[in-house]
Amino acid sequence: VTSSETMLPVIRQPASSLKKENPMMVTSAMKEKFAERTGSRKTIFGVRPNDAYYEEKREIGVKSVKSFPFTGAEKYTGDWNVNVKEGFGTQTWTKGHKYEGEWVANKRDGKGTFYVSEGSTLRKQYTGDWVDDKKHGVGVFIFKN
Repeated sequence: VTSSETMLPVIRQPASSLKKENPMMVTSAMKEKFAERTGSRKTIFGVRPNDAYYEEKREIGVKSVKSFPFTGAEKYTGDWNVNVKEGFGTQTWTKGHKYEGEWVANKRDGKGTFYVSEGSTLRKQYTGDWVDDKKHGVGVFIFKN
């Protein structure tokens, strides 16, 4: 190359970018990326098997089963960081107990309030500090009586 010639930058593209991709095709890697929980999410529900469904299916057969195969389990509304509860969120368990507060690495950690279910109502049981999913530090525990 002589000094009078100008050098143009060479742009290299991966071979995969040269292929014309089908926009309707969704790969499993794309599905995994879409399913990754990061940032603020509205609500994530957990499900568990519905024993009544399987009992009904066993007794009367598949065609006449009226129950749904899954029942609601727990529910989490809040912040995520790479599929881990992290930040502020609200967790409701199957028995109706509820926690509102800070999460770190899928554990209650920081300031938060725990409510216990008593029939159709929730009663505040503890509000204060949490460390590693346990009540720890300054807080107020409220007894039932």
